[in-house]
Amino acid sequence: MMNILFKIIARTNTTLLVYVILLSSELLMQFMTSKHQYISRKNEGDKIIVFEKGNLVFVFNFHWTNSYSDYRVGCSKAGKYKIVLDSDDPLFGGFNRLNHTAEYFASEGWYDDRPCSYLVYTPSRTGVVYAFADG
Repeated sequence: MMNILFKIIARTNTTLLVYVILLSSELLMQFMTSKHQYISRKNEGDKIIVFEKGNLVFVFNFHWTNSYSDYRVGCSKAGKYKIVLDSDDPLFGGFNRLNHTAEYFASEGWYDDRPCSYLVYTPSRTGVVYAFADG
């Protein structure tokens, strides 16, 4: 599936690249069928939006200059999460500020009306998708 994705990206002009990336990530993750959806954070000051869909947690930092380390993100399940997609990847023209081998461990404890949470680094002007990796 990834080979097909890279062939599509290679043949696509840059104005359509973002749509190809969104479509391909949707196909790869197949999260659109999930009934579980929850927006846990909309912080106007930090310019952060966090939401869940199925076993995925999406973290968007729209701030033009501020990156945040140890930013707490609420989620529905305790356990291990891993980065599966991020807009800061050089493939998408990003600066490669995230470690894709890192594991994030959510522990129990209410945060943003969610039963669990974990800490992430969220660079400025990025979107990151974390997938539940336990089970």
